[in-house]
Amino acid sequence: MSAKRPAQSLIVELSRVREAKADGGEGGSARFTAALIVESRPPGAVVFLNGERVGTTPLTLDSVATGSQALRLEMDGYRRWTSSVRVVAGERNRITASLEQ
Repeated sequence: MSAKRPAQSLIVELSRVREAKADGGEGGSARFTAALIVESRPPGAVVFLNGERVGTTPLTLDSVATGSQALRLEMDGYRRWTSSVRVVAGERNRITASLEQ
């Protein structure tokens, strides 16, 4: 691992959420979400998920929709870090970003 070759790892925990029907019963389709764990070196970077500010590192997001997600980390004095993250059912998502000055 070096500044020119930052390491990334991905760990996701998923849970199934059923949408309720208007009559109070469960819907026929399920929406899948997963936990997304975001870490940075150094810590304290601002995290944006799909363009929305969601917190600072280290950060655990409990209900991220499965599929492709845009992740961006920003910190004063460091280059912006961006990545496309694929959240997959049945996996744990852990992202570790090494920020460059």
